[in-house]
Amino acid sequence: MEDFMKERAAGVLLHTSSLPGRYGIGTLGRYAYRFVDLLAGGGIRYWQILPRSAAFRLAF
Repeated sequence: MEDFMKERAAGVLLHTSSLPGRYGIGTLGRYAYRFVDLLAGGGIRYWQILPRSAAFRLAF
């Protein structure tokens, strides 16, 4: 078995706008750090963040 497959880990997908924030939308500030601490306490190793800007379509 490949080395990278021997160790398992869990993660979450959460956009930063889902976090609380001063202006009604989350940031990578104080609440993001608290969220990461919460994840680490629960054994979660990865936090995937979606892009903050709109996705662009490329015309071919």
